[in-house]
Formats: sequence, structure tokens, C-alpha cells
Amino acid sequence: MFNVVTFVFTVKVCEKRHILRERKGQYVKREKEVLHILSLNQKPNVPFFVKLQCTFQDMERLCILELC
Repeated sequence: MFNVVTFVFTVKVCEKRHILRERKGQYVKREKEVLHILSLNQKPNVPFFVKLQCTFQDMERLCILELC
């Protein structure tokens, strides 16, 4: 028998021009910092919190990958 492990990920995509236009840069940075801190202090399988996996960006977008 095989053990099947299923992971559910979410990707949050933020348009950089929208962040700049709405002056939300500090809030996006804070969200990343909070998710990072929660991910470090989180025990496995804590319900109702996502775990930050990584962030990345291209010329137009910021992306946040989270494990649900």
C-alpha cells in the first residue's frame, strides 16, 4: 500500500501598479512579514492558518505561495 499525501496550495497574485496606485506597499510588506513569522512558529497541521512557502515576482506582479 502507498501512503498518499495531498497538499493544497494557494497563490495570491498582486498587480504592482495597483499596489503603487493605491499606496499599499507597506501593507503588502507587513502581510509578508506576518505570514513569515506565523510560518516559523507554526506547528504542523495547525488549522485555520496558512504557511508561507515562498514569494516571487516578475515585472508586473508579486506572488505569494501558501500551503493550506
